[in-house]
Amino acid sequence: MVLHVEEYEHGHIYISDNGCSKSDYCATTDDKTQYGKLMTSIDGADECAKYLFFKAWNSEKPLIQEYILTMIPELQQRISNGNVQNLSVNHLLKVANQRLYKMGYTKTCPRCGGTGNYSFNQMYGTTCFKCGGKKIVLQTVTKKLIAQIKKSR
Repeated sequence: MVLHVEEYEHGHIYISDNGCSKSDYCATTDDKTQYGKLMTSIDGADECAKYLFFKAWNSEKPLIQEYILTMIPELQQRISNGNVQNLSVNHLLKVANQRLYKMGYTKTCPRCGGTGNYSFNQMYGTTCFKCGGKKIVLQTVTKKLIAQIKKSR
């Protein structure tokens, strides 16, 4: 089966197995309608998943890519082999952040000062929205932090 991928303004993507046409999908912006442009034809669902993963991966900043690869070293081989069908960049970032948290690269929440509480509202009480009441947040990802993590491994 050949899948056709059309990309629209604002990142909307339409995938069909019978070819795309302007009537299939359109993204409306302001006063005009932008129709999709056929980006590529892909043979099979696995190839489609690879295409979408690499499109998202290549749109990430190099620092974030390096951070994810540092925190998930086994990912490099999967990317090299093209075995990325079940991966999502957002999920990989969550996994990297969980590993960073477990390694202890945290700091006191700058919003609540480590109390877990901030201003009161009717729905959530005094829970700090930055740390979620946990009193700590992850350190900011920088080149220096990535080098420190690499050194500690």
